[in-house]
Amino acid sequence: VTARAYHKRLFVPNGAIVSVTGDVDAQAVIAALRDRFGAWPGGAVADPGPPPPAQAPERRTVTVVDRPDLGQARIVVGHEGIARADDDRIAVSLFNTILGGSGFASRLMNALRAEEGLTYGVSSGYSLRRVPGPFFAATFTRVEKLRAALDILLAELARAHGHCEI
Repeated sequence: VTARAYHKRLFVPNGAIVSVTGDVDAQAVIAALRDRFGAWPGGAVADPGPPPPAQAPERRTVTVVDRPDLGQARIVVGHEGIARADDDRIAVSLFNTILGGSGFASRLMNALRAEEGLTYGVSSGYSLRRVPGPFFAATFTRVEKLRAALDILLAELARAHGHCEI
């Protein structure tokens, strides 16, 4: 299969999404889209395949990749998130902005960097997919401070979970 044939099979107008932001006239945007893409021939939307497992594991699992030659450790914590069409996606986005999605203004950055000096950076985010995608929080620290950083990260996640309904 050539790249052109692959593209033609997957990219069809009835499977496309257009996003427009800003102070626009909706009718003018729709008219412009119809003008530019109206002749685009339709096609069958590709089968997305089976969804991933419905739920995350029932209990916490810790995986350690032992690399004693390295001076830093990477910490990634994750669990099941939400789908992109979930009614709570806006609230979840705002929640994540406060937790770890806003860089230096986030709770995770304050706790791990500003208060404890354990990292240069930390972030969190949701991967909004057709089916619930993962939530993650990630940082790095000196190997000898791994446990302290992980404890603070998990405590902040527990604190955030206790303050929200989503």
